[in-house]
Amino acid sequence: MALPSGSGGSLDLGTLSFGASLGLWSVPAAAIGGPGLLVVLWVALQTAGGMAWLPGRRWMLGEERRRGPRPG
Repeated sequence: MALPSGSGGSLDLGTLSFGASLGLWSVPAAAIGGPGLLVVLWVALQTAGGMAWLPGRRWMLGEERRRGPRPG
């Protein structure tokens, strides 16, 4: 592909390829994405652990859920 005459240059389609840029960005993406996924996994595990622990802890302390209006 050539630029219009008088522009003083040409543009090759090879310079617009996306394959080279994919390889160029794969290492930084893995370096940032890997730890980011670990943080998301850690937060999900903490949330699941809290959801499992809280009802058991309430049961161990003897707290009951009261239905209806509170007295007083």
